[in-house]
Amino acid sequence: MLAFLTCDVGVEKEAWDKMISIAVKKSFNAISVDGETSTNDSFIGINAGEKIDKKFLSKIQLGIDIVCQSLAKNIARDGEGANCLLEILVEGAQNNSDAIKIAKCICNSSLVKTAIHGCDPNWGRIISAAGNSGIDFKLDQVDLYIGDFQILKKGRLNKYDPKKVTHYIRKRLNGKYLVEDTVLITLNLNSGNSKGRAWGCDLSKKYVEINSEYTT
Repeated sequence: MLAFLTCDVGVEKEAWDKMISIAVKKSFNAISVDGETSTNDSFIGINAGEKIDKKFLSKIQLGIDIVCQSLAKNIARDGEGANCLLEILVEGAQNNSDAIKIAKCICNSSLVKTAIHGCDPNWGRIISAAGNSGIDFKLDQVDLYIGDFQILKKGRLNKYDPKKVTHYIRKRLNGKYLVEDTVLITLNLNSGNSKGRAWGCDLSKKYVEINSEYTT
């Protein structure tokens, strides 16, 4: 991954570095295709131009966040053999870092990825992956949704139609690229006011085929 961003207004280095760090944390560092990295993965942000008043920095930050998240989601969606974009939203966390870490851990799970590819609303795999994050949360407070379907309510299995959830996932596996192909999983910890997102993709037989046939 080689990503480059330029900005045609001047921002002091200390402020710019902080803004880039914030943007990367919730974009490029919040995606997963297979949990692996490359030795040359890099993001470079450059700014030059007339110095801008500090009161506009929040708007510049918003713009950087939007661009970085758009690029990052494209990377996740373009994973080898991917058929959909997997978006994990964790709400009700004690801080944003915890929320992103849990979301990233779910996106990293091969079992979650294969369940999505198989259109299986396997909530156990999702909760297990969240637990593997190392972030403490109480299961009896957790609400879990796949799309608009509530699977868990305060940690207990909610009444839902598995066939409808399967249909929701299958429809997005065949949806229009980055328009109707996003499978949304929402986990509300109900233990705070912070939230975070991470993005990944399904793990298909094609992924194994592409990577097993790859030679250096």
